[in-house]
Amino acid sequence: MNTRLFTEAPDDADASAPRLPWWQALREADARRPDLPGEHVVVLGLGILALVAAGRSRSVGGRLLKAAVGGALLGRAASGSGGLTRVVSQATQLAERYLPR
Repeated sequence: MNTRLFTEAPDDADASAPRLPWWQALREADARRPDLPGEHVVVLGLGILALVAAGRSRSVGGRLLKAAVGGALLGRAASGSGGLTRVVSQATQLAERYLPR
């Protein structure tokens, strides 16, 4: 068993391929995975709960942290391939198709 923390790259690894920063690799992995049904609704609810908790917090640091987390969750719910923007765009397309002008 190899117990070293850092190992040499395997022989078949392409040394010329650029290594991505961890946050970019995480975003790409998240973009490749399939969406869960209702995922954006759950994230929206968690963001609203975090913002409500921010309003009830006594310390300034707690308010700022909870508000930042809540805002990030709301942004996550509104963006992405399975987010609220997709739902709104589909509703807009249906409204343009079936509602008279």
